[in-house]
Amino acid sequence: MVDFYRHFFRMAAVLAVMAAGLIGCGREKITGPAPETGDVALKVLYLVDPRLPALTDGELHATLDRSSEMLTAALGRRVTVSGVQRADLQQVFDRWLAPFGRTKFSARLNPARSLSEDEVRTAYARIMELLRSEKIRPLLPRVSLDPNVLEISVILETLVHHLDDRLEKLRASSALTRDRHGNPILLDRQSIFSWYTILGSFPEDTKPADVILTNDLLFFDSLMSMPPEGFVLGGVSPAYTRVYPGISIVSTLPFLSDDPIMADLCGPATVEQKRDLIALAIAKEVGGKLILMRQDEYTHASCLNTVMAPPFVGMLSATPLSPCGKQHHPVDRRRLRADYLASFVQFSRLTGDEQKAKRALDQLKELVPDHPLFFQIPAPPPTGTRSAGSKS
Repeated sequence: MVDFYRHFFRMAAVLAVMAAGLIGCGREKITGPAPETGDVALKVLYLVDPRLPALTDGELHATLDRSSEMLTAALGRRVTVSGVQRADLQQVFDRWLAPFGRTKFSARLNPARSLSEDEVRTAYARIMELLRSEKIRPLLPRVSLDPNVLEISVILETLVHHLDDRLEKLRASSALTRDRHGNPILLDRQSIFSWYTILGSFPEDTKPADVILTNDLLFFDSLMSMPPEGFVLGGVSPAYTRVYPGISIVSTLPFLSDDPIMADLCGPATVEQKRDLIALAIAKEVGGKLILMRQDEYTHASCLNTVMAPPFVGMLSATPLSPCGKQHHPVDRRRLRADYLASFVQFSRLTGDEQKAKRALDQLKELVPDHPLFFQIPAPPPTGTRSAGSKS
């Protein structure tokens, strides 16, 4: 079990990349987490740390109503919110994380310290990858760079310096990056990779919610997979979506905190505008990822798939209030579902539920017969037998 546990986290970092090369074209369309047509009802869970700023119950319901209005207008389909619940963030997170033991990430990006030399090299490689895909150039004006600048070295140095500067500002924010004893840490519940791992363990038919709100920081702590806007935001993320099992997690902190770096990201917004921004963040994450199932958009300013970049308040003037007529690239459903099934197989085996693991493994084999998981993890021994050298 110990060897498997180590293997789980090692494999999680590479499965998505490896699987991408195995996905075929022209196959049957994979079903998404939301219905293709008709009404959509969203179940919402707000996880709150009482020490951090949060929406009151009245503000929460008003914000969700506003998000429903945005989604309904932008999609041309009725979107409603039901089953809204509120719970203690740390208690719920600890319960969800418990099956994994104590997670440790040896090389994750941490706002409690500056970039190391290895992280700078990794950042350079990731930025070069994003430059080749042309996804990061539209965001360069957000760091005072012309998107047409040709000097790659200037782009690299500017973006890495900007990222490190944001980390320094986060480090200075003791309320966000230090525990109650004053020790600099990155809480597991702030880590996108932690949420990626946890959300991938939920069965699709019993997931806790379609939208999870948290009033803590969400931090994109993987440089190798950091999205373009992550470099502009200094690793801070307003939201993250695990397309399968179909859960979006949205942080209300950037819109509610008076901390200087959060206020800088949000821009000079009124209280009402900040709530509208939370509604917009929910609408974009759920509407763009779970309902429309489209890739992020970096050049089109007024639709649900436009990424949120600072200052956030500037996005309210382009709030999508009608269906977008532009052709958008769909997300790779087959790859994303394969990634989820692989994670679910490993989690089920980690917790000793071989029946769930087998069902998910059968689905994965039907979806991607030569997925790397089949070559990395041996099949479990037949019922009633024990492998050689096993311990009771």
